[in-house]
Amino acid sequence: FLQKTYGEDEYLFSNNSCVLDVAGGKGDLSWLLVNVDGIDSIVADPRLTNHTHLIKSVDFLLQHPEEAAVRAIPNRPTHQPLATLIPTLSTKKGSFQVPKHLRLFVDSELVDAVRETLERHDATNNNPTHMDRMTPWEVYWSRSITRGTQATTLGYQESGHSPSQIIDSWVAWRTIRSLRLIVGFHPDQATEPCIDLAILLGIPFCVCPCCVFPSEFPDRQRTNGEGVRTHADFLEYLCQKHPSIRTSTLNFHNTKTAKNTVLYMTPADMNPSG
Repeated sequence: FLQKTYGEDEYLFSNNSCVLDVAGGKGDLSWLLVNVDGIDSIVADPRLTNHTHLIKSVDFLLQHPEEAAVRAIPNRPTHQPLATLIPTLSTKKGSFQVPKHLRLFVDSELVDAVRETLERHDATNNNPTHMDRMTPWEVYWSRSITRGTQATTLGYQESGHSPSQIIDSWVAWRTIRSLRLIVGFHPDQATEPCIDLAILLGIPFCVCPCCVFPSEFPDRQRTNGEGVRTHADFLEYLCQKHPSIRTSTLNFHNTKTAKNTVLYMTPADMNPSG
């Protein structure tokens, strides 16, 4: 879906632009975007990234091209989507890149910190200093690093760092400002902040909502004044955030219970005048 919707948009491939992969977990999507599509994709997740399993699968398919060819055939029980990417990955064997990682929660705190920093930047633009502009972000970043390190999203606290984890606050800020697309596949509590951050930055997004978490967000209201309890309610609520939000359906193997509705906006939607 990302390739079909954004793949031919040159602005995603411009220098110093990147994609934010929200709640990206181990980072498989970002690894594929980096190594298959050549797009700088950044994982945003308090969990540590780990590409070992994916790379092992790629290595197996590279070493067994006949098996890869069989698994690449669609509409068969043996179909493996990864196998369809082997022709591209075979040209980069031995030079795979590790996507960068922002070890943080994408939540309202992040959105508020970005908004306050942008406002501070605008307010001090006539006589700016680095510290005047960055103080809100510096405060947020220090706290977010601690929160990310202490997170127990897997039921336990992960120690150490990811291979390409971003540590410096200024590098993290420049990364946020260079974003050209925000994506989230079932990002749970980060779903709404994905959209809020994209609209704040004036960039497109592509989000596939899943869980609603009504008890964690009891103040959500739809335009009819009613709350947000079901998945359908959640989609309606999120679509209220911008008049140009589009919807589509992802082609899952099983769709009766799968949450496969995607909400998205294109660059043209964000900037209708071009």
